[in-house]
Amino acid sequence: MADSPVGPPANPRGINGMVLNLILPGLGSIYCGQSSTGTKQLALFGAGVVMCFFFFFIGLFMIVGSWIWSAVVGLQLLSASS
Repeated sequence: MADSPVGPPANPRGINGMVLNLILPGLGSIYCGQSSTGTKQLALFGAGVVMCFFFFFIGLFMIVGSWIWSAVVGLQLLSASS
């Protein structure tokens, strides 16, 4: 029976960063020390929420974009932590 290639477990800080980034874009980035990126993600998300009141589709596009950006950064945090 061959051994399956299993990598080392991920660092809990990277997992927490990923989960926080999925809950609120930018929060996990700030938690993991990337405050510049996290602040930009939070600002984009906040601006998107405000824009939804005036121009719904533009605001929605900004919110979805911040979540996608945040998820990509969260995956990078997760892969860097293992």
